[in-house]
Amino acid sequence: MHLSGGDTHKEPAGHALPGVQRIPRHTFLATIWQELEAAGTRRLDLDFIVLLVLINGSGLTLLAARTTTAMGLLLLVHLGLVAAFFVSLPYGKFVHATYRTSALIQEYLEGRREPASA
Repeated sequence: MHLSGGDTHKEPAGHALPGVQRIPRHTFLATIWQELEAAGTRRLDLDFIVLLVLINGSGLTLLAARTTTAMGLLLLVHLGLVAAFFVSLPYGKFVHATYRTSALIQEYLEGRREPASA
């Protein structure tokens, strides 16, 4: 991936910095995806990140189009993504936060039941 100079790609006037090549969005996202996979990230954790990005994008789109006739369809898509997000939560590493909180609460409650030794 080249970020500077020597390319034949022409940008419209006023839309490019001198000597900097514009990276297509699909290439940028593919590069991020490959780096996450190379770092040993599990597929489900990648899906979690993608779902977060999609929920963010659909939510912002929903906000921008709230006065249009497309709001019903956009709301359906957004809520579908949110439902998929909640369904996928128990299968990723992010469920650890729930398990850890439960363990801390259980430890606290068990500690309250035991009489203090004198």
